[in-house]
Amino acid sequence: CPAPAARVVSRVEETIDALAQRCAVLIFPEGKSHDEPSIAPLKTGTARMALQARASGVTGLGIVPIGFIFEDKSTPRTRVLVEVGEPLSIDTWTGIDDPDAVNRLTGEIDRRLRAVTMNYETAAAAIEVGRVSAVLAADGRGTLGSGTSWSDVVAIGRRVAAARLVIEQAAAAGGEIAHRADLLRGRLQHLERVAEEAQLDLRDASIDTSVGSGATFVVRETAIMAIAFPFALLGRMIHWPALAVALMAARRNRTSDADPAMQTMVVGAPLVLLTWGLMVALAWTLGGGLLAFAVLVVLPGLADCDFALRDRGARARARVRAYLRFRREPALQAALVAGIADARTEAITLERLVLSDEVA
Repeated sequence: CPAPAARVVSRVEETIDALAQRCAVLIFPEGKSHDEPSIAPLKTGTARMALQARASGVTGLGIVPIGFIFEDKSTPRTRVLVEVGEPLSIDTWTGIDDPDAVNRLTGEIDRRLRAVTMNYETAAAAIEVGRVSAVLAADGRGTLGSGTSWSDVVAIGRRVAAARLVIEQAAAAGGEIAHRADLLRGRLQHLERVAEEAQLDLRDASIDTSVGSGATFVVRETAIMAIAFPFALLGRMIHWPALAVALMAARRNRTSDADPAMQTMVVGAPLVLLTWGLMVALAWTLGGGLLAFAVLVVLPGLADCDFALRDRGARARARVRAYLRFRREPALQAALVAGIADARTEAITLERLVLSDEVA
């Protein structure tokens, strides 16, 4: 792109000019940030600008749908799955002269965005699908920190959401699908209740409780903690003032569940950059350019080390709690493992019934 690497365009004419220069333009077609469980009705601006750009002679223009699926939108540093959908070529878009072309193109953009996001009719439906997906994806066989990938959980969630729509329609009529759905809900609720009462994470249900596994875990985590803790502590000391101010601002300016994470990033990012600038300036004063460069390289790693060690420590404590509990009560672990396996089997059976019902 011959234009500057990044710039803000605030008018249609500026956007079309940027597109003519082969620049990528980032657009948020909903026009707002919100907590609704589904994409909001799209504004027509994206379609209008695309069609106007084509009418003015811009060729090779494509609209690329990008979806963000958050594990917990209200929590900073939550896992996010970014999915890139099928590009829409404006060169081959038919009906360009149709009076309803803008609405038709907006509808197609909406369809492709929904294909790379998770959308529900109600917040309750989103919560239910999330809970079911978390249980069905629970797997403690990996090493600490590996866990189930968020992309796998989302993939399961999509299957659950698709089946749920059919189940809701079949519920009133009763029959095998409704019966199986009730059976699965009962199994999942029982698993969640048992895990909650035992203060366990279902992701740890199938961990290895042998003495050798426990010893390996202790040696590995102790070594990691011993090596990483000094760097994490230094990172905490350097970045704590900026993060404390950002968190305070996030709490005071909250109007929706999405605000804490967004406000923390919006307020925290410039404060962290300012902190880095001051540290680099101090290093330059004390030791010259070489020391300043070294500090600049190290600072992001220190911050990341602090966050990563905190996350790992929380998971390690949960893992230790599960290990010790299962050593005392192996029957509890066996019941949870069997319950998860039964729930997965029931979910697969239910999905097959739903698919066969749709075909019929």
